[in-house]
Amino acid sequence: MCTRLRRSSKAVRCESKILECKNLEEKNTSLEAELRQKFGLEDCNQSLSVEFNKKPVSDTTLTKKYEDLLAAHEVIKKKLIAKEDFRQKLVNAEERMKSLEVNNSEWEVWRQALKKALASEGMGDMGDPTFEELFEHNE
Repeated sequence: MCTRLRRSSKAVRCESKILECKNLEEKNTSLEAELRQKFGLEDCNQSLSVEFNKKPVSDTTLTKKYEDLLAAHEVIKKKLIAKEDFRQKLVNAEERMKSLEVNNSEWEVWRQALKKALASEGMGDMGDPTFEELFEHNE
């Protein structure tokens, strides 16, 4: 009798668990349907289905595309390096130009001072063509 009672209580527990599983499956199905409706999963599933049904891309095609992209990357990288080199050369040229402008300004100050000094000493009318050309040329 104990054995029969144990089997029957086990059977009742099993049936209870089976019923619980069925209820959970129904609840799960209902929640899935609700989520599909809420987030438009049917549309997503259809678009995924279309994507999966497309012909697969061959390895050679992917390899070719990869090589093309790699080549394009190298070309752009070289152009960027050239652009940076040009930018640095431009900065250097601007710095040299400023330096030359400063030097020219200093030279002009010295030239004017020398011209005044020579003129005050009475040497401004020397009549030397080299002397005259030097000062007239730089004015």
